[in-house]
Amino acid sequence: MAAAVTALEQSLDSDLVLASAQFQSFANFGNKLDIVVAPTEGGRKLRRAKAVGTVSGKTVFTVDAVLSEMTGQQARQWTAMPANLAAPENCPAWPIVPEQDSNARLLDRLDVRLAVPDGIPPSEKNAGNLKLWIQPKEAIAVDAALISICADFLPAAIGAATQRPGGGNSLDNHDRIAKLVPTPWIFCDISVNHAGNGLAQGDMRLFTQGGRLLATASQTLKLR
Repeated sequence: MAAAVTALEQSLDSDLVLASAQFQSFANFGNKLDIVVAPTEGGRKLRRAKAVGTVSGKTVFTVDAVLSEMTGQQARQWTAMPANLAAPENCPAWPIVPEQDSNARLLDRLDVRLAVPDGIPPSEKNAGNLKLWIQPKEAIAVDAALISICADFLPAAIGAATQRPGGGNSLDNHDRIAKLVPTPWIFCDISVNHAGNGLAQGDMRLFTQGGRLLATASQTLKLR
């Protein structure tokens, strides 16, 4: 998703507003993923486009996106970040419950902390609402690609709630950008809404360390 978002923004020279992905297959470790971007509709301010990711000619995902060049309107926010959270530096490292595949090397480049007041690992009581602080270990901008990476921790929250490694295979992935501003840490407030009949649903709200809403996200997973 992050790669598709980057390709869309670079190809259209516009900022992402929203992206909606549908996954048809998956790319194995070591595969080469090709992404082709095609505009589908253009206006003076809003532009629509599609990104298609393939491996060896087989479609892995399609992403329908809206991008914008609109600026200047005052931002307003109604969704609030939870209060009384410890500073991320004082929170414990996320224990990754359950343990993930050893090939999942993304966490080597991220500092992920468990953001709950008492600092306890997810349990049957609280696993349906997982709160994380995330910070890249490298100095990179807070952009739509980074938001997409953070938003993809939602399957891990479903994995923690259902005790299934990795959670499952994503069927869809929806990212909606509010306003991107610099922040030392990104706070991810993740809710696992439902699991049953082999499927699970969840959503996430992403904030700056100071409480400004960066984006919202949601996914549906096929449980493993």
